[in-house]
Amino acid sequence: MATAVGAVPIIDQDQPLFNTKLANFDQTGLAQSFRQTPGNTIAGAGILLFGTAGTGLVTISLWTDLPNQGGMKLREGSNPKGAAGSYADVFWDPIQSELNHTYFLVFTPPDNGLSIAGITEDAYRSGNAYANTGFQSFPTFDYTFRTYSDNGSTVPEPGTLALLAFAAAGMALSRRRSAS
Repeated sequence: MATAVGAVPIIDQDQPLFNTKLANFDQTGLAQSFRQTPGNTIAGAGILLFGTAGTGLVTISLWTDLPNQGGMKLREGSNPKGAAGSYADVFWDPIQSELNHTYFLVFTPPDNGLSIAGITEDAYRSGNAYANTGFQSFPTFDYTFRTYSDNGSTVPEPGTLALLAFAAAGMALSRRRSAS
């Protein structure tokens, strides 16, 4: 499937809750694991920036596993206008998610004092937050994040369109024969 011109990604995974500043961007090893809805693409992600002041570049990359566990970077995007109190969303060319695969969003620290909002009550059961050297796991913590899919905004490839047209023509011919 190809992305339609002007397609608007839709939110797939969404952990909107927060009760604290969960991490400072001056920390290392910041990541969130998640599982995309089976069959959906991954077309971008966002992270809620904590606080009331501060702006700057926020970079989010999509990984097959944590970087220190042999993961491979699949996509990356940056938002130059990340602002405290709002989501820093980034988008990239969609990638098809694999069934039951856990993916990782890695957050690259900007030099601007921004922090990441999150929750300490295991609100998102399909993943958890990581922070500090070596991507230390915090199983009951989750960053306030979202992922995007473009599945609601795709158009079939030309070969798929030809197959659909052939099937529709066959159904129409079959109806004509049964009506006669």
